[in-house]
This record gives sequence, structure tokens and C-alpha cells, in this order.
Amino acid sequence: MKNEILLSVIIPCYNAEKYIKECADSLTAIEDERTEFIFVDDGSADSTYEILSSYTDKRITVIKKENKGPSSARNSGLKKASGNFIMFVDADDYVFTKEIEKVIFSLEDCFELVYFRFSDSGIKEKENTIKQLPADKICRGILNIDEKFMQELRRQNYNFHSPWAKLYKRSIIIEKGIYFPENLRWGEDICFNLSYLRYVKEVQLFSVTGYFYRYDNQSLINGYYPDKRRQMEQLVQEAVKYIDGEECKEAYQYFAARQYLYIFQEDLCHPMNRTDYHKRKETAWEILKEIPEFNYAISACSLKKMGKQPAFLVWLVRRKLFGIINLLIKFKLRFSKK
Repeated sequence: MKNEILLSVIIPCYNAEKYIKECADSLTAIEDERTEFIFVDDGSADSTYEILSSYTDKRITVIKKENKGPSSARNSGLKKASGNFIMFVDADDYVFTKEIEKVIFSLEDCFELVYFRFSDSGIKEKENTIKQLPADKICRGILNIDEKFMQELRRQNYNFHSPWAKLYKRSIIIEKGIYFPENLRWGEDICFNLSYLRYVKEVQLFSVTGYFYRYDNQSLINGYYPDKRRQMEQLVQEAVKYIDGEECKEAYQYFAARQYLYIFQEDLCHPMNRTDYHKRKETAWEILKEIPEFNYAISACSLKKMGKQPAFLVWLVRRKLFGIINLLIKFKLRFSKK
């Protein structure tokens, strides 16, 4: 009789030949046989599939599919998974094996959502403790990341927007039909987490550092997104579907305001945007007129509940001082490492 699967690890892969072996090796080193590893090759054009196919570990499943993006790949993995818990790992990252084993060993069936810490360097030694937080507080913090408790948790290297460095209860995902929205190219992971948190009461925070996150070495100066407006419009309209309760509805205004600011940073005021200055300025105010979610958020959010930088930018937007915003963002991008 086959042992019950405790943990299903889903790894979406696209042209990941440079890092996929390091990722797979860190996972297969986990000794607990109640684990399964589902690699979803999302139409790679390199040797990713061949590398994965060379593994003989019976816990590995490799799915090869047409390229449709990470949301589609993760959803394919979810449909294949059979574990009580789900963990996502990006193909260019890896796990700290022994630390993940500590998390697995400590899992209880009553846990609904588990967070553990990540690092971009190495394991940061810390006593293995578990802290509980209300799920609605986490939801509110995801929407307004400037909340003090959220900033403190982020300093401790907990990640809240992305799907990695977490364990989800598969039964909740299946029963509530929670999947990554495939119509979004940006922020689909935020929507997944917001949707999941609606059905969770408590969140467990493990103090162990179990995940290595590899920062993209491409700086913001190269991260130019000329269609950012459409992506952010889709995101704010999708995310509002998962907002319950007055506190989260208020926090949503800060979330929407930040998405509007990202349009400035990664499109309208980006140094690589060669569109005429006056046209970009005109577009900035047109967006507020055309998209009520942005318009209301910019006018309604309290600057005292935002970080100093976004609050100042919102203040400038309210006065339509596009020239100052343009200079500030270009300065930031030119001198930022990330």
C-alpha cells in the first residue's frame, strides 16, 4: 500500500537549464518519503526537460506542456498533486533541505497556511519557533504593505505576495476551487494568496529559513513594461473580488494606489520610455479618469497610513505635478541596484 503523501512540491519551469539541477537536488535530498515533486516544463526550448528526465527518484513527476506562463504551469501541478500540503518552488531557486525537513516534521493536520523564512545568501540561524497570526490580518497587510507589523515581518524575511516559502492545505484549494488566474501576467500570485486567505482562520509562521531566493540580476533600469497600465488595471479589478471585511476594503485602496504608482515607475516615467513628455503626462491623468479603482484609491487613501515615499508620490499626483514625479522616479531608477 502506497504511503500517504504529506507534501506535494510544484515547480514551474521555463528555460531553467542553468539552475534546475541545483533546485532538483535540494528537493530530492529531502529524506521524507511522504513527499512528491511535480516539475512542470512550460514549453522550454532548452535542455530543462532532458535534465529533469534524467532523475531516477520515484518521487519525481515531470509534466511537459505548451508554454502558457507560470500560472498555467502551477495550475497543472495543482491538478496532479496528491499531498495534504502544497509547496511552490521557482525553478531558479532552491530549498535548504534540512530546514525544510524541520518544517515537514512539525506539520500538523490542523495547519491551514504555513510561512517560513527565505534568504538570498544562506541559512540564518534562529531557534525553531512557531507563531500564529489571524489570516485577516495577513490579508490586510498584503494589501497595505506599509503596516508596521507587515514591515517587521518583511525584515525577518517572510514573503507574503509570492507563492513560495509557504505551505498551503490542498483540501482548501480543491474544495474552494482556488487557482492562479491565467488571464493575468502580473500579480497573479497576489490574487491566489488573497483568494486562499478568505478561507483560512490562522496562519503559522515558522522561524526556520527554508528557501533560497535568487534575485534577478536585471536592474529596474532594464525592467521596462510599456503595457503596465493594462496589467495593473486587470490586477486591481481581479484582486477586489477577493476582498471581504471593512478593514480589507480600506487596505485595498492602498493596494490600488500603489499599482497606479507602479505605472509611473515602470512605464510612464521610465527612462526607456521614449514617448513625448506631454503625451505621457496626458496619459497619466487619463488613466485616473478612465479607471475608477485608481481614481478613488488616489483620492481616498490616508497618506499617514502609507510609507513616506509612496505617500509623497500620491501627494504629488493629487496636485498633478507630473514633472516632479518624472524627475524623482528617473533619479531613483538610474541609481537603484534593483
